[in-house]
Amino acid sequence: TSVLLAEVILADLKILRKKYYDWSDAQVAMARKHGYIETLFGWKMFVYPSLRRGPTTIGTKTTTLINWPVQASGGEILRLASILLERSGYGKYLCCPHHDAIYAFAPLDKVSKVKLAIELAFEKAGDVVMQGKATLMTDTHVYPYPEVYSDEDGEAVFNIATGILDR
Repeated sequence: TSVLLAEVILADLKILRKKYYDWSDAQVAMARKHGYIETLFGWKMFVYPSLRRGPTTIGTKTTTLINWPVQASGGEILRLASILLERSGYGKYLCCPHHDAIYAFAPLDKVSKVKLAIELAFEKAGDVVMQGKATLMTDTHVYPYPEVYSDEDGEAVFNIATGILDR
């Protein structure tokens, strides 16, 4: 799209989602003031002032500070969901976490229970991390053997994971 249209879309978003943008601006201001930004469970990213060095600006970018709370909170949700699953006896089915997902392997007669446990763990973790301010929606998929989940390039994630383990 054109730069002009992109600017119009962003201006509209800032009006429609004012509460979010006010929160985001406050997060950036606090991070710059204190020199760090932190998740609910204490995961910190240190913030460095923006300084011009000739044609280059060094320091922590504002876009990084805008993105970090969302990405870091997602990481906290994934970590907490994994812990909840382990503590509730489903750890033996977990294969690996991946960005915003948990991969699990389970016998066909256990799939429904494992799927439900994963959904509930994500919902509980989301509620804790978001402090009840938003409800995390989950989207689970079951791939019965011999089907496997594939990434956007068509490569089976199982092959990617086992390749990493082999290395």
